[in-house]
Amino acid sequence: MAAARVILHIDLDCFYCQVEQKRLGIPASVPCAVQQWEGLIAVNYAARAAGITRHMRVKEARQHCPDLKTVHVQTLGGSDGNGEEFGPANRDKATEKACLERYRRASVEIIGLLHRSASKAVIEKASIDEVYIDVTALVDEELQERAAAEGGGPRRPGLRDGTEGLHGFAWGSVVVGGPLDEGSEVDQRLACGAAIACRLRGAVREQLGFTCSAGIAGNKLLAKIASAMNKPNQQTLVPSRAVPSLMSDLPLKKLRNFGGKLGQELEALGCTTAGEVARHPRAVLEARFGMQRTAWMLQAVNGISDEPVQVKEKVKSMLAAKSFDAATSDVAAIKRWFRVLGEELCDRMLNDYAEHHRHPRTLSLSYRGGGNGGYATDRSKAGPMPRFGKDSPSIEAIADAAMALFQKATETLPCTRLALSAHDFAPAALTEQQGAITRFFAGPAASAPGPSVSPLPSTPAPSSSPSASRAQNQPGRAAFDKLFKGVRKSSLRQTSTEQPSGSGNMHGKHIQPADICLDGVDIERQRRILQDIRVQQAFAARGSDHPDEQQASDILTPQPLHQKRDQQELQRQMKSTSTTDRSGTKATHPNMSSKRPRLELSKTQPKLTSLFGRLK
Repeated sequence: MAAARVILHIDLDCFYCQVEQKRLGIPASVPCAVQQWEGLIAVNYAARAAGITRHMRVKEARQHCPDLKTVHVQTLGGSDGNGEEFGPANRDKATEKACLERYRRASVEIIGLLHRSASKAVIEKASIDEVYIDVTALVDEELQERAAAEGGGPRRPGLRDGTEGLHGFAWGSVVVGGPLDEGSEVDQRLACGAAIACRLRGAVREQLGFTCSAGIAGNKLLAKIASAMNKPNQQTLVPSRAVPSLMSDLPLKKLRNFGGKLGQELEALGCTTAGEVARHPRAVLEARFGMQRTAWMLQAVNGISDEPVQVKEKVKSMLAAKSFDAATSDVAAIKRWFRVLGEELCDRMLNDYAEHHRHPRTLSLSYRGGGNGGYATDRSKAGPMPRFGKDSPSIEAIADAAMALFQKATETLPCTRLALSAHDFAPAALTEQQGAITRFFAGPAASAPGPSVSPLPSTPAPSSSPSASRAQNQPGRAAFDKLFKGVRKSSLRQTSTEQPSGSGNMHGKHIQPADICLDGVDIERQRRILQDIRVQQAFAARGSDHPDEQQASDILTPQPLHQKRDQQELQRQMKSTSTTDRSGTKATHPNMSSKRPRLELSKTQPKLTSLFGRLK
């Protein structure tokens, strides 16, 4: 039987406010709110104590708290556009747009720290300020270490943080339903998970300066409920025995996926809490919502969920949008807005490239226009993303591409909304210095987060030989020399050397590159021919930017020599080594021997024919 899961839900406290307080040096004790135009989108706890709430108008909020400090979100398109001024005095909604990139970057820093602090955990980004973390593997490891340290005695959490006993993890934790059960293995696991949550929260506070709250439970649903129960800067643990009482009086609006239309329909049935839904006749629910949806609802309102924690950190699309209070038919103004939207999109693509080394391939335009009598329809049009420069297309290139899409679209004016989105991501191409062979060997790893593939090795020291001189003047030649140093090759004059058993050379034979001699062709040219055969076949076989590893191995791994294979087919293709008599029949070159070993051609045959045909 699998061990009970331990899931954490970590939620940043008043995240936007914390970012601005840290950036501007505003103490946490000072009432502070983040505004977007005339509305508040985030309020810290000091301001909440003064009666200020989210979505309150700024003017109304100042009546409740004259000392309230308001910070406008970053804006683009204005004279300064940095959002550092207190208040909206220099913000013009008609010429600027809000930008939340400052908070996205802070979120990336936090998630990166969590990954480094809990590398064996599975982390799922739920939103800009919250994550789910499956710490089951870490709990298993810590409990095993504890048991080993105690000589096989009872497993009790706290080994790595220096605490003792089941309740040593506390550090401000709140346990729903009273103390944990010392004899319950499930409670022991949750206690260990709470200790891990404390360490993670402490790392975020100490290294980045942000406080967060956490929920610890056996599934995602309960962990999210718990994290909101004792804010700010605390954590709440939900043992399994406390679930029925917790869910009985839980308002439906606090249960994920039970808001909106579903919540309204349940309220129409007289259900405002999870417990009321659980007690409602199943037949009535099935008649209203169907059997499948009812089954899901009844599990959720009883705190049951097997939804896994999944890694979701790469966005599938990036959107920059602007809605107008009044419809516009000014084409020049629309092009200006495309530059503003392009600026935001460029910044986001640049940051995404630095983190994930990928580029979007498609640019989509969405617009709301062509309305008559106040009615407008949302439409969209897509095209290729402009060519990338160093890390992203220029703002002007995106603006021009968007304008071209807009001009091709229908019913665009008057326009009340514009949006540009970048999507259809693919791994970014490597630089010229990295070369084709480096790109081939990077394979699937090139799309993984981390540093880009290192450049090819530098060229060797100058040599006096003509062939060496030619090699130095060709980019990537040193890498070719190193890469194909041990490739087995067939030749018209072959020297075989016996290799020790187990040396890795198939059939105990190895042919050195220097053993090749094609009549009338110098050694350097021969080497390039053989390299080109391998490289062209490799890129043809991979079928995409990132070849299958087995294909790469099959193509570039030294091939076996077969002593009794007929070489007549190879001889006919190598016209430089064959002659034709007057009757039109081919005579084999006197130095040829059908008993000589040959290269295993497999799928190389067509490429070989083409390459040697060009040597004539």
